[in-house]
Amino acid sequence: MTALLRTHRLYILFLVCYFLCTTFFLFAFLPDWGNDDPYITYRYAENLYAGRGFVYNVDERILSTTSPLFALILAGARMLTANLPRVANLIGAASLAAGALFLWDIARQWQEPRAGWVALALYPTFELLVRTLGSETPLYLALCLAAFAFYLRQKYTLTALLLAFAFLTRGDAAVL
Repeated sequence: MTALLRTHRLYILFLVCYFLCTTFFLFAFLPDWGNDDPYITYRYAENLYAGRGFVYNVDERILSTTSPLFALILAGARMLTANLPRVANLIGAASLAAGALFLWDIARQWQEPRAGWVALALYPTFELLVRTLGSETPLYLALCLAAFAFYLRQKYTLTALLLAFAFLTRGDAAVL
């Protein structure tokens, strides 16, 4: 029993260390990375924080963001800092690390450990994915991968909750 507990603790330690190190390195090398698309969501977050409502333009009550949950998260983070692009990059870096861990877990459940190790190495460094840092895409993919991983574990309530969050992040999660 003691050996099993020690193995479990090492497993948890590995997961935490991988997550923290990957998040740190991605954020350290790309703290100010960004493109123009997420600025729509940043403006929604800023307006929500300022009490002007969930709007892009104050006088227009039109939902034009594709990622309402991400805007809500950023509005909450706005209480801590005004630098929303940097917060979004931190969320993206953490989401890339989490997504890699969920892919690793899926590969382990399918008894394909080598694929899992490859996912840990390549997923958070995949250039096309890293270019989306600062947008909702890394968070959306992490939520979808988490849903797949928990579905394989037959945790259906958690799967449904994760898919609901993914849907609130991007409406195209309705396909899942």
